[in-house]
Amino acid sequence: MVVAFIPIQGNSRSCAPAYTEPYMGRPAVCACIEALEACPAIDRIVVATDSDDVTDTVCAGRYTKLAICRHAATDDAIEAYVATTNLPADALLLLVQSPLPTVLSGHYAEAIDVYRRGSFDTLLACPRSRSDVDESLVQCVSFLITRFTQSTTHRNPLLGRIGIYRVPDMPVETEGCDHPLARIGAFITDVDGTLTDGGMYYSEQGDELKKFNTRDGMGLRLLSAAGLRTAIITGEQTHLVERRGRKLQVDRVVQGCHGEGKLSAARELCAEWGIELDRVAYIGDDVNCVALLSAVGYPACPADACPEVMAIPGIRVLSRIGGAGCVREYIDMILRSRRCVGAGE
Repeated sequence: MVVAFIPIQGNSRSCAPAYTEPYMGRPAVCACIEALEACPAIDRIVVATDSDDVTDTVCAGRYTKLAICRHAATDDAIEAYVATTNLPADALLLLVQSPLPTVLSGHYAEAIDVYRRGSFDTLLACPRSRSDVDESLVQCVSFLITRFTQSTTHRNPLLGRIGIYRVPDMPVETEGCDHPLARIGAFITDVDGTLTDGGMYYSEQGDELKKFNTRDGMGLRLLSAAGLRTAIITGEQTHLVERRGRKLQVDRVVQGCHGEGKLSAARELCAEWGIELDRVAYIGDDVNCVALLSAVGYPACPADACPEVMAIPGIRVLSRIGGAGCVREYIDMILRSRRCVGAGE
């Protein structure tokens, strides 16, 4: 027996709003549930949430395998489910860490098969292959598979024998698609004024704080799951940007670059990835971004970018300002363009 768990905390800004927001015509969490429902190896789907919005969203669909568990904490939800359900001793838990709608039912089925054929205590499913296993890896996986007994006994999926399943990139063929964004192979973003509102906040202790938009973060995860390379290139040099990039699973975070330095960093990434600069999308907002914005094939900027940036020939001026979802706005355009070729299962 295989039970899929999708935990979504209503009091977490990075969870409930992002997963109830429409993605390709339906909420992201519903697209995830549909993929799980279509997987014959999965017997039950449990959405663990304390959010009424999430509950209303998922219950509006007709899902035959769905159950709702009104718990905010994942561990509590799993223990409550085990306590009230007569599970077989060898029952498997498929824990969805990030309900990405680009993970397909075939991916879930293949991962379950890999787990059953292997000698693993836990199988971690990652958008890209990872050779190192550490605590940070749990935050980077799309989903994991383990036994309920392992989960309830240890509450730590990294104990025992760990396997890694690489979630295949979504197949996308751009030939024959005339959408202007369909050729994009990599997405790079600035930080201050794009991922943030450009403000700098200081605590009484002198710590610098930044406010990120969680929908932008979800967008970067969706791009990675769709097979695009992602990066952050910024003039800042802070640990918090490095941590943010790691949480969002971007391929590279390059800090301390200004002006031509940003362009040089992007060229190095393109050489590493085997992608031409004219297939790169970059979003920036100020004069330090002008050189890179002028060189990439798909430049964009928030609605409140500086005049020098807005004057760049061919730049796409978005409707939202920095820190208010402008990065997600551009990402959604790119993802919609890739759907025009019928990418999917």
